[in-house]
Amino acid sequence: LVKASENADEKRSFIDEAHQLGHLIAQDGGRDLIDDSKKCGDPQSLFGACIHGVVMGYADKVSLKTISEKCALDTNADLIKRNCAHGLGHSIYTNKLSDNLMDCDKYFSPYLAPDCNSGVIMEYMLGTHSRAMGMISSKEITYPACSDMQEKYRETCAKAIGSYGLYYSSSSVDAALKKCSELTNNL
Repeated sequence: LVKASENADEKRSFIDEAHQLGHLIAQDGGRDLIDDSKKCGDPQSLFGACIHGVVMGYADKVSLKTISEKCALDTNADLIKRNCAHGLGHSIYTNKLSDNLMDCDKYFSPYLAPDCNSGVIMEYMLGTHSRAMGMISSKEITYPACSDMQEKYRETCAKAIGSYGLYYSSSSVDAALKKCSELTNNL
C-alpha cells in the first residue's frame, strides 16, 4: 500500500497506523518480543514501523537490557534485529542526546548500535511529536548539530537528517536536500 501511494500524507498515515498496530500487538500479546514482532507481517510493507511500536510497547514492561538481548539473537532475521534496535533507540531517548547515543553502544554491538542511534536521533528531532504520532510540519523539527557529535555518530546523524528531513518535508526532495546541505556542511 505504501509503495503504491504517491501521496506523501497518505504514506505517513499508513506508517503511523502500522506503528500504532505495533503498540496494540505489544499490549495484547506481551509475552515474547520476537514472536509479537513477527505478527507485524510482510517485511516488505510496514514491518519496520510496526516493530518499532512493538518494541516501544515492551519498553514499558521489561528492562531495556532484556529487549536489546532479544533483538540481537542470532536466530532473528537481520531486518528484525535492525528494526528492533531502532525501536529501542526511540524508547531510550530521555532528552540527553549524547548520553542516549552512548546507551546504544552499551546495549548493542557496533553493527546494531547505529540502528539504535537512528531511533535516538529521530526522537531528538521529533521530540514528543514522535511519541504522540501526530503530524508535524518541517518547521517543528529540531535538527541535531552532527558536527558537534563524536565522530562515530556523525554518519548516522547525517543519514537521519536526510531520511527524517525528507519524510517530514512533505517528501520534497529539494527541501530535504537543502536542509541536509545546510546542516551537514561541517561534517
